[in-house]
Amino acid sequence: MINLSATAGKIALVRNGDPLAGACGPTLADPDLIDYVGYSTTANCSEGGFPAGAPSASTALIRKGNGSTDTNNNGNDFTLGTPAPRRTAPIVEIGPAIVNTDPANNGINAPRDASMVVNFTEPVDVSAGWFNITCSSTGQHSDAVVEPGGANAWVIIPTVNFAPAEQCTATVFKNLVHDSDLDDSAPDTDTLPADYVWTFTVSTGTAPPYTS
Repeated sequence: MINLSATAGKIALVRNGDPLAGACGPTLADPDLIDYVGYSTTANCSEGGFPAGAPSASTALIRKGNGSTDTNNNGNDFTLGTPAPRRTAPIVEIGPAIVNTDPANNGINAPRDASMVVNFTEPVDVSAGWFNITCSSTGQHSDAVVEPGGANAWVIIPTVNFAPAEQCTATVFKNLVHDSDLDDSAPDTDTLPADYVWTFTVSTGTAPPYTS
């Protein structure tokens, strides 16, 4: 459940957990953006430049066409009415996915001694060799230490520092990550949907105070 303001706000539906640009134009142009809603006249970004109306504690924004209208104009696509929650399909088990990483995809200021955090949609177990990190100067970092980073995260700690300004590519392999639950009877409910690949560039700033 997401705790949203009852009077004004913005909601973005995206394919991943990478941060969106702060400005409205780049946000709406992001290729990972699926849908965006700005509501109330105080919202500083909305599809079509026209925000949806302002709901209240007793009224809700309802998408027209029984939930199917999407003209990419928030002001035209929603109406105010009595809250009427609905869903279009039964809830089913799905496999795990990667929400985001730190360093982020296309990040440009990763520390030279960066630990890499991989955040998943649910608790997962990982098998030996589940990731690969290859950098333009320092090469592979396959001897990194791996530790749990919380309920839904794993932390990769390289044993060799990165080099300034080098670009690195990291891959998490689909079949070496499994969700921790036992509900895996349906297809594609146990592993990642595909190998997950991202790149980042290492900072040219101050060197780490120690050599790993």
